[in-house]
Amino acid sequence: MLELLACQEKQIDALKQEILKLKGETTKPNIKPSKMDEEAGEDSDNNDSESSKPKKGPKRSKTEHLKIDATIDIQPDKIPTGSTFKGYREVVIQDVVKWFN
Repeated sequence: MLELLACQEKQIDALKQEILKLKGETTKPNIKPSKMDEEAGEDSDNNDSESSKPKKGPKRSKTEHLKIDATIDIQPDKIPTGSTFKGYREVVIQDVVKWFN
């Protein structure tokens, strides 16, 4: 009896999806079952996902080693009335210079 109900439920769901498809509406995506449960059962030998990741060092500054040729302060052209000052932002702009001998 339960098998019959499960079969009918699958058939009803398939017919509903077909109706939605014919109407041009979105249908249920066909998502495959996750395989993580199967892998977790095999690799449950105290292996944490955090311990398998390589250790990273502290984040370093990307502009630390750059040679700064010029520093330019840019003022805004027009400041709207009622605006408030929220601070400065430092930006490093790199230009490619090609030297010929």
